Amino acid sequence: MTLVKTLAATAGAVAALAGAAAPAHAVDDCPNAAVRAQQNSTRLPDCRAYELVSPVDKGGQMVRLARPFVMPDGNGALFRTNGGFAGAISNVGGDYVSKRTAGGWETKAFISPLIGGRRIGTLNDAPKVVALNADFTDAIISSSYPADPDDQGRTAQGEYQSADLFRWRPGTDPIWLTRPVPVPDVSFSASSLVWASADLDRVVVHGQRILSPEVTSESPQLYLYADGRPADLISEDEDGVPLADVPSFNARVFASADGSTIAFTEGGGMLRLRRDAADPARARTLRPSWGSERTTCDSANLFGLTADGGNILFQCFNPLRVGDEVSTVYVGDTRTLAIRAFPSGMATLGASSDFATVVLSSRAADPIRRTLHVSRDSEIRAIATGAPANGPDLDLRQLAFSADGDRLVFNSYDDFGVAASGGLRQVYSYAWSTGEFSCISCPADGSTATGEGSISSVGLVNDDINDLRRGSVSEDGRRIFFTSVSPLVAADRNGKADAYMWKDGELHLLGSGTDDAGTGFAYASADGSTAFIYAAESLAPQDIDNGVVDVYAVRVGGGFLAPRQPEPCTTGCQGPPRSLESLQTPGTVTFTGPADADDPQQPQVVKVFSVGGIGTRTRASWARGRRAAIGVRLSHGGTAKAVLRARIGRRTVVVGSATRTAAGGGSMSLPLKLSRQARAALRRQGSLRVTLRVTVAGAGGGQTATFTLKGARR
Repeated sequence: MTLVKTLAATAGAVAALAGAAAPAHAVDDCPNAAVRAQQNSTRLPDCRAYELVSPVDKGGQMVRLARPFVMPDGNGALFRTNGGFAGAISNVGGDYVSKRTAGGWETKAFISPLIGGRRIGTLNDAPKVVALNADFTDAIISSSYPADPDDQGRTAQGEYQSADLFRWRPGTDPIWLTRPVPVPDVSFSASSLVWASADLDRVVVHGQRILSPEVTSESPQLYLYADGRPADLISEDEDGVPLADVPSFNARVFASADGSTIAFTEGGGMLRLRRDAADPARARTLRPSWGSERTTCDSANLFGLTADGGNILFQCFNPLRVGDEVSTVYVGDTRTLAIRAFPSGMATLGASSDFATVVLSSRAADPIRRTLHVSRDSEIRAIATGAPANGPDLDLRQLAFSADGDRLVFNSYDDFGVAASGGLRQVYSYAWSTGEFSCISCPADGSTATGEGSISSVGLVNDDINDLRRGSVSEDGRRIFFTSVSPLVAADRNGKADAYMWKDGELHLLGSGTDDAGTGFAYASADGSTAFIYAAESLAPQDIDNGVVDVYAVRVGGGFLAPRQPEPCTTGCQGPPRSLESLQTPGTVTFTGPADADDPQQPQVVKVFSVGGIGTRTRASWARGRRAAIGVRLSHGGTAKAVLRARIGRRTVVVGSATRTAAGGGSMSLPLKLSRQARAALRRQGSLRVTLRVTVAGAGGGQTATFTLKGARR
């Protein structure tokens, strides 16, 4: 062999060896490879890339998905923030819709026309979207500010505080759904949405409304607004008399997809069924008597109604007899009132939408340790027994299923013996077809978890999410999305919560794993091709607001190329002609010093902060004289101060304050307690109007919320 041939053969062997040793991901053959390279996101699976959903220009305000509202195909999302931008009339904040276009995501303020040009004074008073149809062309809005001149209900102080519901299609005038008879409405009574059909043509409302001049109710009731007709009373007895007590807090109301069958409980848990609800001539509410024994359920907990309204899943705390079995968990036929009982001693935790899969628990084997059961196709399996829980049991809002009910995913504080949970809440998965039960947020190497896991965001954003049964698991059950504080892959090195995807047994990090703020899972499209996450870091070059939390879509085949900056001119350069406007600009624009126009452009660094919502529990704690904390998130270190003020007599006085300093950006809480003077005024008056202002040194301005604390009069 000649020297040339020998060298050629050697070179070929070396090249072949090098090719064999190269990692599989060295060459990105994805159709969006250019975008992934620009983002440095080639580590993402399924040819995913990042898309910035929330706009950069949002006044430094962090955003969060609302309820959430996400289009099934992942091409639209509605988010909420505390600041005004994107054409909003009010600078207090509100709801914004972002939709995917060929060139990126475009955001618009969603409900500004509803307030008719008036600037909302406080965040708590801002109108909010409470229901959306699938393509975001129709919404149900809850608003304290009237969108109809006949809505004149005010407090004694002359302020609008009575929330009403409006149906609104962008580009049209809002329709006042909870319009009473007669008008004008001068009452101080709020209405809340408890159910809506997919097309929003039928909604169930809880509130105190006047049905007609002759028929009134002193207590709040349930009403159906269907097909543009006036309200129809649901919560009535067999004689058509309004029920005495229909609770609003944690109301469990379920309806069939068309709203023709409605199940609810009145005060004390009495189970009621509304049949033919959408037909006023035939509709009637009954107190159902179940099974051959014809026994009523006087104390029920509802878990769901099938889409056709034919079956209801409930737990009855006064046991009903089915044959020789005395049980507490049942599936009832709403038409024949026949019931199927589960074994005695079991409690319902939740079920798939068709009730084919039901999750139950029992303590029959051990009064302390809970055994988890899954029922499917009349078979019941005991899948695991948990160690005593260090926290609450399963969060029923976070019990998720695949579309066929085969895969179950849930959060739990119990340690089911499948991994070292560290005594912390973790995410567990069970597949009926394979019998596989595992902790997917626990370290795969068997080491003890160092942080909690959840199928929602952990720590980065206080979610407004109240239903995660869709979104965290793809329809086919192959993908599970969650957040974990424990580092589950080598790239996760920040020691903070991060968003993950589990796919066919493998874990994938959805953020960088290096940012000090971490990331959080928010929601996903039905097929799991688009996962929405929260991130303070810049995951796409379009994101230049430095540390402010944004909503990102991690999308299969997605991403948008950012415009490349032109190469700098080196020789024979002549700038563009100066316009007349540029010659007339003030001299202060062209002074010499840092950040001149001729300096290299740097991303704008803004010191910002955001304040979490003030919920019912927080206000109730303050009213009772207890200490309650509000959450504040800072993009940089600084001193945050919260001050509560109230008008007592003729003076406005400070009735609570708190100050804390953080060395770096992140979350903190400011604990507040109402002063004795304020509590005394609250007892005398029965209510107290207070204003909370939060400021952060160096952040510029502050954030203010005004609300009413309610207490019992002596």
